[in-house]
Amino acid sequence: MPTLSPRLKKGALIAAALIVVLVFSLVIARQVFHLTSTNAVIYFLRLADGSLEITNHLRPDENDRVERMLDISCLFNVFAKAQATIGLGNIELTWSERNGDGVIKEFRLDGTELLIVLSRFANDEGTPQGLFIGGDLPLGDTQRSSEAANNNTGIAYYDGKRWNHIWCSLNEGVSLVDGDKTVYGPEKWNYLGSTVLKSTSSEVVLESRHEVRALVRGAPVVLSMKRTVLKRLGDDYLILKVEFSNQGRTPFAYSYELGDEPWVGDFFRGSRGNIGWTDGELFKYEDYVDTSRHKFAGYWDIGNDVIHEKHNFTGYADFVEWLSGPPSFVYFANNFGYDRVDERKPLSSWNNRVLGLVWLNQALRPGERKEYVVALGMAKPVSQGGPFFPLKPSMQLSVE
Repeated sequence: MPTLSPRLKKGALIAAALIVVLVFSLVIARQVFHLTSTNAVIYFLRLADGSLEITNHLRPDENDRVERMLDISCLFNVFAKAQATIGLGNIELTWSERNGDGVIKEFRLDGTELLIVLSRFANDEGTPQGLFIGGDLPLGDTQRSSEAANNNTGIAYYDGKRWNHIWCSLNEGVSLVDGDKTVYGPEKWNYLGSTVLKSTSSEVVLESRHEVRALVRGAPVVLSMKRTVLKRLGDDYLILKVEFSNQGRTPFAYSYELGDEPWVGDFFRGSRGNIGWTDGELFKYEDYVDTSRHKFAGYWDIGNDVIHEKHNFTGYADFVEWLSGPPSFVYFANNFGYDRVDERKPLSSWNNRVLGLVWLNQALRPGERKEYVVALGMAKPVSQGGPFFPLKPSMQLSVE
């Protein structure tokens, strides 16, 4: 066998030593300094007075203030992928308790990835804080810069070749019965803080706390909300628990709606190709889901032949499963509004085919609590001895 020269041997040993030092440094940086493939960036932000602020956290409404940045996130991204491919699949959490936003990245053994972005979106109402699903990765994140189609926003899945969009920015709203008709969306809740309850390579549990103060029939009320997210390695879904409580002295009632126009498949195609589905049933028109027979609903990116869409879409599907009491209404439509569903109208909106879950008139006495637990995730199409159809993963865990 050919032997290496002393010079080559020395070079190989030095290279191996450098690799060991680099890997050890990355491990320490992740465990001690909590650096990840999302926040291993130094931003120089221009302030209103012309001075610069130096930070490694960028809110979604601050992109225009970035003067320059120092970025080593690619090293952590490569490191996380390498860990997964050698049999150490892992969940990487980036979370800012102060700002109430973050990212969950799951790197799997087979080279696939599942991404969950939390409270990284902004609109005319403001920027939410806490465990609200939706938004984009921050500037500097390698996976953001490598995905020009925006498919890796909200909840997304990398199949080893490309990103597939699964959920967008989840729409949630609470309205107080006999209140002033205000709909309290994610941006209107007062953020009271958050806690990382658990963060390991195989499981993440997060909690955020919020409140709304309002008037009902002239009396002050305090509606408190606690949100918990649970994600475990290998699951194609997360568990979301939302708990409301009456912290005031006045009884009141509220209605709660959760839904999305998820743009399953390709972000740039919007809602095109999306049809409703549940176990064994398709929805090509606006319609209600019978919650006495079904426990979940979602959109399937396969094409609506009723409006002459071809079946040349991605085939991926999403789902939401209600694990606590069933909603008052679950519906598919071309716009939000459970009371405006037209069963003669095909699901045809190019950007607004929606899925809505509504719990109406939920009464709360002082000190009383109500909770809503759902699973949100992805379903892949499989053949079960017949035509291909999405297969929803079975639930194996819940939030205590």
